[in-house]
Amino acid sequence: MPDMPSPSPKRGPLGELVAYVARQKPHAVLGTLVPARPDATDRPAPEARTLQFFKRTWSRLSADQRLAQSRACLPDNAGPLNSQHLVHRSLLLMRELSPEYLEHFVGYIDALQWLEQSNEAAAAELAAGPRPGAPRRSAALRRG
Repeated sequence: MPDMPSPSPKRGPLGELVAYVARQKPHAVLGTLVPARPDATDRPAPEARTLQFFKRTWSRLSADQRLAQSRACLPDNAGPLNSQHLVHRSLLLMRELSPEYLEHFVGYIDALQWLEQSNEAAAAELAAGPRPGAPRRSAALRRG
């Protein structure tokens, strides 16, 4: 069997990045990458750990706040098949079974809600037409 050429000991920046990513594994709670083998060079800085702590705390508080809002919106005489009641029950079960998933889910829903609101605002701005004080584009720019 012919000898395979040995890889060069010096890697380029892309090779170093590939090696770094290969040493990572997904973190179950945050959905981010963390070192698979903690080395002194791969440890997050104290600021990063503090930031991760506050991010987790904020997401937990946000999920609890959303559950409280869901509970407040429930009708008094909601039957067992009322859609608001079913959504609230599913959120409660999600928190009971996997609080981390609920936090991730609430973050996802918040992002979708923000996108919808910004899209509605942009559509309303387009429908309103140009503002009276806005500069007009020249004909040469409009033609392209």
